[in-house]
Amino acid sequence: MDLRQLRYFKEIVDQGSISKAAEVLHMAQPPLSMLLKQIETHYGTPLIKRYRQKWEITEAGQMLYNHATHMLQQMEMFDVKMDYMMQGEMGQLRLGVSSSCIHLVGDVIRQFSQSYPKVELQIFKGDSEKLEQMLFNNEIDIAVILAPENSEQYEEFPLTPSPFALAVPKNWSNQIDLDVVSIQNLMKFPFISLEAMEGYSMLENIIYYLKEKNISLNIVAKCKDITIAQYLVAKEVGISILPKIQLGYVDGIHFVDLPELEIAIQPKLFYKQEATFSPICRNFIALFKSNT
Repeated sequence: MDLRQLRYFKEIVDQGSISKAAEVLHMAQPPLSMLLKQIETHYGTPLIKRYRQKWEITEAGQMLYNHATHMLQQMEMFDVKMDYMMQGEMGQLRLGVSSSCIHLVGDVIRQFSQSYPKVELQIFKGDSEKLEQMLFNNEIDIAVILAPENSEQYEEFPLTPSPFALAVPKNWSNQIDLDVVSIQNLMKFPFISLEAMEGYSMLENIIYYLKEKNISLNIVAKCKDITIAQYLVAKEVGISILPKIQLGYVDGIHFVDLPELEIAIQPKLFYKQEATFSPICRNFIALFKSNT
């Protein structure tokens, strides 16, 4: 049986007569009577007992009526969900956010969740190299990461760049004259270095800058994650050269500008062209751009 037959049978029972059901359905009575007979023939049992003055539904008819009611309700719910999905108001969005860009997405995520409460937002965190690979492999839909050297395969939207600066623990200010800081004088301090990431040149640029100054650092730790590097500086493990971004540990850090170090991180919103076919992705991208 198809949904049309179920709908017609349910209407017959709801109206209490074939003639009234035919009127509601805007059809002639004979085809509706024939449909009822076809259903009864199909199941090999009466569904409605007919008397001269009245009729009553049989046990089999009641079972079919319950089934028809359930199926039609499910179909109606599916239609509503499909409409939500086509409008980008229901479904799932897989968003990758690097730790160095998390401060750029909080307000957008809050507004998106408020505007589209039926969309499940699945957030992936990691370094930019890992998330770019996930985007390439279609494991996420959108990535907010540091811009790699080669990004021609993606659509992109640039965000505000953050320059690199010398990151010093605040409690070390009595050991370092922060007003006349010279990077050559910092060689004695333990140094926390960012690790190289495939497709990113910022570490190479910093190393090149330091080599030009004939500076050999006392490296005590290396990490790819800027958040971890900031945490280690705040905990007085050492100094570092990091982007001036507002992450969770900047209260324990003093940033010193290095004007001669012309290096900055460039965060961007990345997505593949096919992501624009998804109404959910389009809604998120539009909201993100309008907030930037």
